[in-house]
Amino acid sequence: MRIAICFFSYNKDIELLKQALRGVKRLREKNLEDTIDVYVFDDHNAPLEQELLPEWVNYIQTTFNRCRNLNGLECVQGMLSVYADLASKGYEWVIKADSDTYINNLEWLRTLDHNRIAHTGSCHVHDYSSGACYALSSSGIAALQEKLTDPIIQKRVAVAYCEDKVFCRLSRMTNLGVICRHNDKNEISNVLLYHDWYADELVDLEKLKDAAAVDFKRCMWHADKEYWNSDREVAEVRMKEYADYVEASETTDVEPEIEEKIN
Repeated sequence: MRIAICFFSYNKDIELLKQALRGVKRLREKNLEDTIDVYVFDDHNAPLEQELLPEWVNYIQTTFNRCRNLNGLECVQGMLSVYADLASKGYEWVIKADSDTYINNLEWLRTLDHNRIAHTGSCHVHDYSSGACYALSSSGIAALQEKLTDPIIQKRVAVAYCEDKVFCRLSRMTNLGVICRHNDKNEISNVLLYHDWYADELVDLEKLKDAAAVDFKRCMWHADKEYWNSDREVAEVRMKEYADYVEASETTDVEPEIEEKIN
């Protein structure tokens, strides 16, 4: 497969983004049969320091208005334009991931019909699935772009134009379908995005590896700025801890008899 993984980031995301990119680096090393390219679309109003990114990351600044957290019609149109540009480069799938999301594997993508949109997040209501990590096929991107040109459709999807809600609604309108996990109104699959902060107590790091991807923060929902900053700091520590754990567990996971030969 040819896959483009893209992050829409800004300067305060850098510590989370570093860990997300560690996860993508791991995917590239474990899936050598695939072409996996990475794009960071930075907000020109609050850019991060480009030199902090690995050289294998494609860095691009965008100028469309993001309305703080990927909201608004201009933002949705801008994101679709970015996806369409990537599709024109020959990518079969475009994965959008938040900076606080660690992608564990790509197995959830391999069996999908190419005319689908795949949200790895759990559904909360019939028109919403988490925007932390989802995949769009090249044909799906074209269908969504065409649908969004209709002014009547624009009104129908206008839920403050939150990016994830809009893409879910557009997908159903184009009959692409949305593969979700927790909603009996939608197609059920075992594709799972685990929100680390949903649990009352932190889950063992080992259990997080069972998910397709793991989302580590919820600060976009905080009205209080102090709480918002505190939650981000907790997420940064937890995400680094998880990235360290994944790398350590895979480098030390050696069969006993092989280990004896090495020693």
